[in-house]
Amino acid sequence: MDEVKAAIVHSLKMEKEARNKYLAPEIYTSRHGNFEYTYRPRYITIDQPLPEDNPYIKIFKKDGRNIFISRTAIAANSNSKPATEGEILIDGGCDTSLVGNGFVVESTTERMVSVQGFNEKMKIDKLPVVTALTTVVIQGIAYILVINECIHVKGNTTSLLSTYQAREYGIQVNDVAAHHGGDQNLLVDGIIVPLVAKNGLFIVECREPTNEEISSSMRFVSTKRCKFSSP
Repeated sequence: MDEVKAAIVHSLKMEKEARNKYLAPEIYTSRHGNFEYTYRPRYITIDQPLPEDNPYIKIFKKDGRNIFISRTAIAANSNSKPATEGEILIDGGCDTSLVGNGFVVESTTERMVSVQGFNEKMKIDKLPVVTALTTVVIQGIAYILVINECIHVKGNTTSLLSTYQAREYGIQVNDVAAHHGGDQNLLVDGIIVPLVAKNGLFIVECREPTNEEISSSMRFVSTKRCKFSSP
């Protein structure tokens, strides 16, 4: 990627400042959006000498051994989509669906829940359970996708559709890639919703519905409206 290369070149120029800041992130702006990067020192002990003219390697002597630090620009494209657009990750690892950008809340229950991430420190409390709507465009036609009994995390760039929760409602989740012999789609109320492969995961692109779409577009529902609890 040209942006990653540019970020590396930029990181060389900013080496002294970034070294003082250590792991404080820098922002590199390109025509494709903002890239956040930082320096990740990597200490490796080796027996063979390394070329000192390599701009990406700094060699230090310690106890008669060569120890080098490799400068790496860690670049990640910041989500440049507006809050009205989002993507739904088809997720077999979550027990309840979660919605953020690209959705509007149609109704809210009185229940609040906590969300636990992949470690104990990643936890958010007091999130509302809602029914939410989003627009999914299939072959040029705008449909309203309804997700009942989902957790609303305002501003979250990626939403999650729990495959277990969807299958409990009778949705056919074909989450095997087409090149692995699968259909790579959802079958909802007779509508085929294609899944897009992105970084080894399946997503459905979505956006906030307009008032006209909410009132007139065909709806398909992906989860039960009654209180959901996974076994």
